[in-house]
Amino acid sequence: MLIDRTHKSWIWGTALLAVVAVGLYLVLYHYTPGGLTGGDLVGMLYGIAGSLLMIFAGSLPLLRRVPSWWWIGTRKVWLRGHIWLGLLAGPLILCHSAGRLGGPLEQAS
Repeated sequence: MLIDRTHKSWIWGTALLAVVAVGLYLVLYHYTPGGLTGGDLVGMLYGIAGSLLMIFAGSLPLLRRVPSWWWIGTRKVWLRGHIWLGLLAGPLILCHSAGRLGGPLEQAS
């Protein structure tokens, strides 16, 4: 099975980070006049963090092509990071977009 009991700390860590990130965003949104958007500092930081997590999640196949990356971690650690950090990117990007899913063009693609 792909997800077993060894993923327990990753699950809790991802859930905790997601709750903290969304909670912090909601507090900042509440206290910012006019609300937050993806173009202000907070929105950009959430967008950058989410993009970096997606880049990390997408770099899993590079581990096979660049064997000198073994010092970063084992394949098991990379796979867990791919799953859980890639999942964490979703709430961060959603906060970056201020909860908007875009217009018809973005939703169609």
